[in-house]
Amino acid sequence: MERPLRNHPGECRSRPPPDLSPPGPSVEDKQSTPPHLPDGSPQPSGSGHRSPWRLDHLVYACRDLDRAVSAAEETLGVRSVPGGRHPGKGTMNALIGLGPDMYLEIVGADPEQPVPEGGRWFQVDRLETPRLVTWCAAGGALAEIHESARQAGIDLGAISAGGRRRPDGSELRWGVTDPGAHREGGVIPFFIDWQDSRHPALDLPGGGQMVELRGGHPRGEEVSRLLEALGLPLPLEAAPEPFLVALIRTRGGVVELR
Repeated sequence: MERPLRNHPGECRSRPPPDLSPPGPSVEDKQSTPPHLPDGSPQPSGSGHRSPWRLDHLVYACRDLDRAVSAAEETLGVRSVPGGRHPGKGTMNALIGLGPDMYLEIVGADPEQPVPEGGRWFQVDRLETPRLVTWCAAGGALAEIHESARQAGIDLGAISAGGRRRPDGSELRWGVTDPGAHREGGVIPFFIDWQDSRHPALDLPGGGQMVELRGGHPRGEEVSRLLEALGLPLPLEAAPEPFLVALIRTRGGVVELR
């Protein structure tokens, strides 16, 4: 019996899968790697500043999920697997691993859900062409980052809890700030804490390894300062509209996902 997913991580394609947990072992590396910052560099060890947050996943969205799935496959050379529905948010997703602790979440409209008040997550109904819409940083102490963001003038929305049972019977649990909150056009991430759960990327087909995440914003310097206040040195440039670009090393070479 299908078990719906609560709050966040979610399904693929037009048909719901029999189980909402991502199937199959990753074909990419499963060895432990140091946490990486958005610029692709490993977090510093020893003395000096160390961010407790790292790049966890990218959100690639389009109104038509199948179209976004196909675009991601064309770019990365790997087919995504079904994730799950986002009940009450009007969306569903598919997933591709980007290493042992990172992944690509592909999000589209769920035709079996009504459009919620305020619109679907990530405003996917406005997206006819797939694009990176935001990203997520992982770590612990959600309450602390939520307060730090508030003091910096950033509204991360409410913190909520979610969970689902995996095919092996283990529980996947997380806490997350609101992915749908307005955060400078998605350039500022939302935040997730996987608690003591095995990271979901370990069970996904590998689409490559993250090299770098960078972006742009009309108020690039100001938003850069906000990110630095959160310990997230995302390279930003001045741009007419907010955008994100991920450089990913695949079997065919380094590609851009934007």
